[in-house]
Amino acid sequence: MHLLFTGMFLLGTTSFAMILYYLQDINRRLVLVNSSNVQLLNGMHEGLLILTRADKDETKILFCNFSARKLI
Repeated sequence: MHLLFTGMFLLGTTSFAMILYYLQDINRRLVLVNSSNVQLLNGMHEGLLILTRADKDETKILFCNFSARKLI
């Protein structure tokens, strides 16, 4: 009985650790891709302005690259 409990405990903790590691890896990749995309968008010569939807009372700027910031 103790051997079965120990085996199940080790299997559970190993599975939990693998899930946490996988989630951290996905988060790291997401941050890397987002920063890469922001660098690409900032490198564009055309101005890029991304706003929230118009159905709200006020519009917010979600992203504005350097060229569009100069015009604003």
